[in-house]
Amino acid sequence: MRFERVAVLDWSAAGAPKRGRDSIWLGVTNARGTTAINIPTRAEAEQAVAALFDRPTLIGMDFAFAPPRGLCPVITGTDDPRTLWQWLGARVSDGPRNATNYRAAAAEMNRHFAQDGPFWGNGLKEDIPDLPRKKPPLPAGLSPNRDTDLVVRGDGFAPKPIWQLAGAGAVGAQSLTGMPMLH
Repeated sequence: MRFERVAVLDWSAAGAPKRGRDSIWLGVTNARGTTAINIPTRAEAEQAVAALFDRPTLIGMDFAFAPPRGLCPVITGTDDPRTLWQWLGARVSDGPRNATNYRAAAAEMNRHFAQDGPFWGNGLKEDIPDLPRKKPPLPAGLSPNRDTDLVVRGDGFAPKPIWQLAGAGAVGAQSLTGMPMLH
């Protein structure tokens, strides 16, 4: 397949519209050159990404498209990660000004397991039942990392697991807001 352009999306789970550091950036390269835009909300970013598919585009996004092995069957009854996109799409609300409830969806997934977790890292002041602030032991049957995470670990990188929702380098919040957008 030939692509007319390449796009890279740097996603954010920011709780309010934001520009600059820790916000959404979209870079697009085509025969005319490269453009980069800083998009303040996920709703606007979703529209910008959807508009890219009017012609063949290769797009990369900086969040997990699937969780580590073991989560999907517990939550959706199948190994197909697209069923998790659908599950999240039915539960995660994401308003036009970035108000989101992804933490509630993470807590709901945690309730499928007998012990705490796998999701953790509530960065809000108020407690959220079933969403621990600190990392609990990983429930039995779940992998800590995706296969792709393990491959790059061999090159000296240390990707964070999607189970971590808050704190330095956390990618879980981006993944839980990004997967419903993919759906």
